[in-house]
Amino acid sequence: MTKTIALDIGGTKILALLFNENSKEIARLEVPTLASQGGAKVLEQIYLCIDNFITQHDDIKNIGISIAGIIDSVNGIIVKITAIQDWQNFKLKEVVSNHYHNKFSLAIENDANCALMGEYAHIKNKSSNINNISNISNIIMLTLGTGLGGAIVINNQLFTGDNFSAGEFSLTSTSTPLGEKVLNDVLSGPGLTAIVNHNSHKNFNDAKEIMIAHKQNDKLAIQGLEIWLDLLAKQIHKIYLSLGIINYILGGGLINSSDIWWDKLTDIVTKYDKNIIIHKAELNNDAGAYGARELFK
Repeated sequence: MTKTIALDIGGTKILALLFNENSKEIARLEVPTLASQGGAKVLEQIYLCIDNFITQHDDIKNIGISIAGIIDSVNGIIVKITAIQDWQNFKLKEVVSNHYHNKFSLAIENDANCALMGEYAHIKNKSSNINNISNISNIIMLTLGTGLGGAIVINNQLFTGDNFSAGEFSLTSTSTPLGEKVLNDVLSGPGLTAIVNHNSHKNFNDAKEIMIAHKQNDKLAIQGLEIWLDLLAKQIHKIYLSLGIINYILGGGLINSSDIWWDKLTDIVTKYDKNIIIHKAELNNDAGAYGARELFK
């Protein structure tokens, strides 16, 4: 009766889920990441989550970890990460394995890749509300949050490229009303705020305030949001032209406000190319942890 611990290590919190042998979630825990205190403190938080489960449950065999950055998933090494400065080229798999005396099978993967794997498994299990997608074998996910994440599935397999950086669309640049910017600084919550503030000459603090203004029919907020949506649609179209993949799942924190802008985005994407299909992610903040579970399938 093998159980799996799945950790999604975010910039501010760690989400830990425990799954039974049927991949059903049976327990969960959230703790702060405390990344500002350094890698040693983050390790303590990871061990806190794992210890919580192993002291209460038997038959735990696997630990999957989802984390931001460029991840050498073959060797379990964090090649590059922004949030935890002393974890560059850090052998996370080896460190955690040694801590538990190699008792568990460990796997580590990039958080956007895990998010896509979680959503993709959700689709394939046909528990998804996304229409006409269960038979799709090629799909791309973009996560729109504090930054931009990306991941690619080709022929039903996660595609990470020769150096584990496939899907890092955030590092490419594009022309914007703010000048030439990398996509991470544009297709994100802070990027949306910057675009709208530039257009409106206002000082919105975040995307949430922009959505409130939009609901209040603030014309400049509406116009600024549409400029941002056009930038997003344009980048989806560029990816489509490069890879020929027509299906895109959009996730991340900004999806929580998609009831305001989804129809408009769909219209803009269709104007770029009517073959492109966009879908809302369904697992929300759980996607990364659910994807970490999939590392053992």
